[in-house]
Amino acid sequence: YSVRWSKSGDSEFYTNAAQALISEGTITITNKKEESRISVKKEWLNADGKESLDEKEHPKSIQVQLYKELTENGNKVYREVGKQITLGPEQVSKDGSDNGYSDNGWTYTWPAMEKGNYYVEEVGTPSGYKVFYTVDNGEKKASAAEASVVNGFITVINQKEATSLSASKKWNDNNNTAGLRPDSVNLKLYRTTKQLEEEVGNAVTLRIKWQPNTEP
Repeated sequence: YSVRWSKSGDSEFYTNAAQALISEGTITITNKKEESRISVKKEWLNADGKESLDEKEHPKSIQVQLYKELTENGNKVYREVGKQITLGPEQVSKDGSDNGYSDNGWTYTWPAMEKGNYYVEEVGTPSGYKVFYTVDNGEKKASAAEASVVNGFITVINQKEATSLSASKKWNDNNNTAGLRPDSVNLKLYRTTKQLEEEVGNAVTLRIKWQPNTEP
């Protein structure tokens, strides 16, 4: 609980008893249950974690679940609070009313809750992504429970998993007996995103001095 003082004839509330001194009248002491205000924000990052992904490059929505820390039989446990929340553009209020979502639908603020320690966990991380959690833009945590707060912002970050590729060139020309094998070949890497093919980076040149096989 928090405590505040007020005095008759004065509409102001005081957090210090000495501020509510009066020579006559009534002093009212009010105890109010302290509350927690928790918000969750969603971010989508590329593989190196330095750039945000375009809306067309990531899923249209995700679900998160809020948990609260409790003590049961002397042990710390976390219990679900309410139902899962969907984040995404489709959640934006159509009539302009305040439904807890930001203008883009990727941030949600729960109504004031009983004061406590809370964390948010993503439900079903999308394929091809890894998930991190931060509190008020702090250090990234791989565990949702490590990013718990009493009040503030929890950011759920989905970062694209890096892909490692290698290429090699094989020739089926009878060991270049016709002497037609070039000195080099150029390779281009392409990525298919939403059935669209796009070039990735610059062309790579494989330059090798080809030699016929010889017996020792």
